[in-house]
Amino acid sequence: MNWFTPMLRLELARQPKRWQLVLLSCNLFVAVFVSWLTPKLSPSVLGFLGQIFKMDNLTEMVLLNDYLGFYMIVFWLIFFEVLAILVIPAEEGYLSIWLSKPLSRRRYLLTRLVPVLGVAVLLDLILILGSAVAVLTINGDSDFGWARFLAASSISLTLGVLMAMLTQGLLLWLRDTYNAMIVAFACWLLPILPSSLYMYRPDLFDANPLLRWLIVFPANLIWLKDDVILLALLLVPVLLLLSGGLIWLTAWQMERLELS
Repeated sequence: MNWFTPMLRLELARQPKRWQLVLLSCNLFVAVFVSWLTPKLSPSVLGFLGQIFKMDNLTEMVLLNDYLGFYMIVFWLIFFEVLAILVIPAEEGYLSIWLSKPLSRRRYLLTRLVPVLGVAVLLDLILILGSAVAVLTINGDSDFGWARFLAASSISLTLGVLMAMLTQGLLLWLRDTYNAMIVAFACWLLPILPSSLYMYRPDLFDANPLLRWLIVFPANLIWLKDDVILLALLLVPVLLLLSGGLIWLTAWQMERLELS
C-alpha cells in the first residue's frame, strides 16, 4: 500500500487545525493556572483535597489535574476529527460519494486517521512538556520525579487513544452528531467514573483496597509512586496494541457495513 497518496498528503497539509491549537493553548493555560493556584489555597481546602484523594503534597495535587488533562485532550482531539471522517459526512449525505472514489474503505479510514492520530499525540506531548515545566517552575522539583511523571503521562495518553478508538468503532453505527456526542461522552467518562465515585463514596472501596488501586484513575497513577514506571512499561504496549486492534476492527467492519 502506498501511504503517500494524494489524499494522505492533503490530510497532512491540513494538520494541525486552528481549533486544535486553541484547545492546546487552553489546556496549557489551565495547567499553569492550577500550578499557580494550588499553593495559594487555604490549608483547610488543601487538607480536604489531600484527604479525599490521599495526596501527600502540593505537587501530587497538581499532577492529579494534569494527568486527567493529558487523557482528556488526546481523546477529544481524536474524536472531533473522527466525527468529521465518519458521522458528519453520513449525516449530511455525502459519505457515499467519498467512498465511491477509487479508494477502498479501509484506505479511506486509515489515510484520514493516521494524520489525526499523529497530530493528537504530538499536541498531547507538547501539553505534557508544558505541564512539567509549569510544575517545576512554580511548585519546585522536591516532590517531582521525571521517570514517574513520564510513565504516568504515557499511560494517560495511551488510555485516551484507546478510548477514542473504541468510540470510533461505535460511531460506524451512528448517523447524527447528537448521538455521537452522547456515545463519546460515555466512552470518555468510563475510565474516570470510578474516580468520581471514590470522591463522594470512598467507603465503597474499603472492602477491596486493590480495586481502588486498579480503577480509580488518574489518582492511582500517583498512589503507585515509583511502581508506576513498571506499570507503564507493561501497560502502554498493551494499550497501543488494543488501539491498533480497534482500528483494524473498525476498518474491517467498515468494509462490510452499508454506509450512506
